[in-house]
Amino acid sequence: MTDENDEKETALEKEFTLAANTLNSEIKSYLITASEQLRKAVELSEKLGVPFDSPISFLNNSYTPKSFQKKFKDLDQDFVESVTGVYQEYGFEYGGWEHSAVC
Repeated sequence: MTDENDEKETALEKEFTLAANTLNSEIKSYLITASEQLRKAVELSEKLGVPFDSPISFLNNSYTPKSFQKKFKDLDQDFVESVTGVYQEYGFEYGGWEHSAVC
């Protein structure tokens, strides 16, 4: 009976490997496109000094441009959050991506 289970598992592994190999290149192309677009969003955020939330992340990452401190450091954090929807646990004085404390 063990041999039969091993054979089924092997067939399942083969099926998974085939599916993964077939889809991985397509998934990578989507991720490359998403990465390029996200890089453009970061550049625009830096240029204008406006933070944003990234809806493409399951970790609820927010981005605060390094230029925010130069342009808008005197703004109240609650005001920035009400306008942008971006909440920064540690405030807006740190630039870059804020990651969930769970990670």
